[in-house]
Amino acid sequence: MRRTPATAAGRLLVLLLTLLVSGCGQAPVRVTPNDFALDGPPRGHLTVLEKWADPEYAPYFEAAARAYERRNPGVSIDLQAVGDQPYKDRIAVLAASRQMPDIYFAWPGRYARKFADGRLAADLSEPLDGTAWGRSFEADALNAFTFGGRRYGVPLDMDAKVFAYSKEIFAQAGVTREPRTFPELLTACDRIAAAGRTPLAFGNQYGWPAGHLLTQFNAMEVPPAVLARDYDGEGGTEAFSHPGYERAFDDLAQLRKHCMGPSGTSMSHESAQTRLLYGRALQLQPDTGHLAVRQCLHRGRHGVRRGRRHRHVRHHLRGRCRPAPPLAPEGGSGMTLTLHRPAPADVPPASPGGRRDRPARSGSVVLRVLTYCGLAALAVAVVYPLCWMALSGLKTNGEIFSDPWGLPAHPDWGTYADAWHQGVLGYLLNSVLVTAASVLAVVLISAWAAYGLTRLAMPFSQPALLLVLGAMMLSPTVALVPLTQLLQALHIYDTYWALIVLYTAFKVPFTTFLIRAYLLGQPVEVEEAALIDGAGRRQIFWRVVVPMARPILVSAALLQALFSWNEYAFALVFITDGHLKTLPVGLADMAGRLNSDWPVLFAGLTIAALPMIVIFLVAQRHFVRGLSEGIGK
Repeated sequence: MRRTPATAAGRLLVLLLTLLVSGCGQAPVRVTPNDFALDGPPRGHLTVLEKWADPEYAPYFEAAARAYERRNPGVSIDLQAVGDQPYKDRIAVLAASRQMPDIYFAWPGRYARKFADGRLAADLSEPLDGTAWGRSFEADALNAFTFGGRRYGVPLDMDAKVFAYSKEIFAQAGVTREPRTFPELLTACDRIAAAGRTPLAFGNQYGWPAGHLLTQFNAMEVPPAVLARDYDGEGGTEAFSHPGYERAFDDLAQLRKHCMGPSGTSMSHESAQTRLLYGRALQLQPDTGHLAVRQCLHRGRHGVRRGRRHRHVRHHLRGRCRPAPPLAPEGGSGMTLTLHRPAPADVPPASPGGRRDRPARSGSVVLRVLTYCGLAALAVAVVYPLCWMALSGLKTNGEIFSDPWGLPAHPDWGTYADAWHQGVLGYLLNSVLVTAASVLAVVLISAWAAYGLTRLAMPFSQPALLLVLGAMMLSPTVALVPLTQLLQALHIYDTYWALIVLYTAFKVPFTTFLIRAYLLGQPVEVEEAALIDGAGRRQIFWRVVVPMARPILVSAALLQALFSWNEYAFALVFITDGHLKTLPVGLADMAGRLNSDWPVLFAGLTIAALPMIVIFLVAQRHFVRGLSEGIGK
């Protein structure tokens, strides 16, 4: 049988759709067993996943890992660090697929208990109970990881909650003494709001700060014994039925009403910290391991009160203070057909310039003006944020918060160099490689498949088309866990191929449907003429179909490039090697490392957005034409 591009594309399409379907199965896949052994000198490989990518903490873990490797030459450690929220996303997928790292971080209490109940944590009772290592920890700290009389973790540090506030804002608002009770705090918030300031810069973008506040109110309203019983899951049918829990929600509602601004639940925690740093707001600081309190307490501008009921959040209050930072194929032979239709007798003749002389209608002029104004406003809404982001990369942190809409007083191009050296160069090269490979694969496979579905009388073409349409409805998110197992079985997990294969598999159905719609509107006579002249299917595809379909192929390539360039979930879950991270994940990690060094972060975002902007400007003519002619079919 003679092979054509369409038959080859059909096989590839079936393989990719099989990958999608198999990714939705739940059959367990066994990966390489743990090769770490202690029968004699330690040897093997250890994987460590933690959430301290901040430059202030990352060197500690790196030094500890290297020191262990020096003491144990037979051991190699793969240390992976991601930001706080990305860590939660990744560990959830790894836990669901039961592919946990050897050593990982967990918050104490019920969060850690989930891993113990799911048999995803080792029993450390024997090496801890009655040993010198176990006695080196505070008993309460070990108890936070003790469930059912067994110990499943060791504490990393001892923490505390603090309340940080700006003395300058208190003085300006006439608050002469620090609030010591909840009603006094609400009163102080009312005075601060009346003075035109945001009382509480509450960064609840990811939800955990609200959880911290609610547990604080629970501790205030619920007796300790009841609280401990309910948190440990021993309350039975009466769990969380104490009226104090309802009062805790009422307290949180009162705090929201009196103290939080309209954007209090949408900004990030780091943005809230920076507003405190630059005197824009008072802030309730539920986690003192972050930037705001740690950097500025020693300046004397802020006061601190430690809560007595809380033990979980770090209180590192030392460290130096630093600034926060056409229809016929082009070039081929074609025929132009012009249709002439006689004009009605009552239509006035055209002027020599080709336009009829007719009086202007005031309504059409107004409509045109309104249209242009609307388009201009839309253009400003699209372009201005990009310009603002680029200009913010030239400012200092102080300028961003004191004059966010103004031009930089002294443009500092060094921030772009800093962003480049912070890792943007590596992330950019990784994104270019993955994007280019996936674009090439998607466009070729989809063009071959679309040509076969529209030009060849293949058996089961309609079921194949329905299969393509069905694959478009698969959600990538729900397939994360089985895809993790599948990629590990194929031994391409944590490689470029993991992203290239998945980006191709999930976008081939849509791109095939898009190109097929375009080809249905193209004349087949040119292809038939080439076939009569002795051209084979392969020659017809490359020399006739591809030039005719150039607009839709460019549109498909741009859409795929945009998807691959900005995709986050797959790049977060399936890539753990820091040297292979693409721009979305790399910039998220960089944001965690930089904390509030916003100019460098804006510079990195600008560098990441620039390639796609340039590509769209260069190829916009083909992009618009391809979509308008393809989608409209």
